[in-house]
Amino acid sequence: MPFIAYDFSKPDRRRGIAVREVLTYAVGWRKTIVGWVNLRLIDGIDRTVVNLAPQHFFDFVPEAMSDAVSGVVYLSADQVEELGFTLAREEVIA
Repeated sequence: MPFIAYDFSKPDRRRGIAVREVLTYAVGWRKTIVGWVNLRLIDGIDRTVVNLAPQHFFDFVPEAMSDAVSGVVYLSADQVEELGFTLAREEVIA
């Protein structure tokens, strides 16, 4: 069974909120010469580089300006994993 941390700082302390739901992860992005976007998880153990078509990038980051060439965006854990990054690894001990 995985360990789930809870945030009990909210007014409703009976249940708490899973920390995973409130954390954001910094993802650096940079446009390539051909207009696609390379994304990297900043300060993460995963060194994966994800390459997205411009239209898919703007689905994840609608606030990005079309003429910007690089930046940092803060995404939820679900969005980061949907992009293909690994946040935590589960090891099964036999």
